[in-house]
Amino acid sequence: MQKELKIGDAIPKFFLKDHKGFEVSKDAIIGSTVVIYFYPKDDTPGCTEEACSFRDDSKKFHALETLVIGVSPDNADSHKKFMDKNNLKFTLLSDDNKEMCRAFSVLDDKTQVIRSTFVVNARGIIVWIEKPVSVKGHTERVLKAIDEHCKQDRVALKNLENDYENFLHANLTITQDQKKIEAEIMKRHGIKKSSPDEKKKK
Repeated sequence: MQKELKIGDAIPKFFLKDHKGFEVSKDAIIGSTVVIYFYPKDDTPGCTEEACSFRDDSKKFHALETLVIGVSPDNADSHKKFMDKNNLKFTLLSDDNKEMCRAFSVLDDKTQVIRSTFVVNARGIIVWIEKPVSVKGHTERVLKAIDEHCKQDRVALKNLENDYENFLHANLTITQDQKKIEAEIMKRHGIKKSSPDEKKKK
């Protein structure tokens, strides 16, 4: 029997393809705050309502520098149709064999998906769980959890220098050269370092 995940646990390893056929893994999402939500089936009433609530609050998630990833046993073609029909812009993963669902312990005794959401910080640690999910007001609760539990993980894209010390403080185990770390962070987030002239204009 799969171990029940709890707050403070690291997320399990996974390796799935998204709606476009690109491979997504645990390692690929480490470094960002991530919402991973599991749902039973594309284009059903509850799942559509849930997906559209994430869509409608997309600007709020973007402001919190948070990725949203949906997971269900549906295949890529089903995901594409579901996304096109509802104008969804976030990633949907196809867990055809329910391996990721098992790893996150979101299957019931009949191996049906339990609607579940995990908020994961930039180090891959679960900081909030709702299981089973109540769709009404769900994204508001998720956003509140991100704001409360993931503030220390956010790198301010507009002013990296001022937030860099806080970022390092949240990652005390880092032993690499500081300039190398900064370069990696800036590359990950697509940040270009401001020139002295640009700083004066500000």
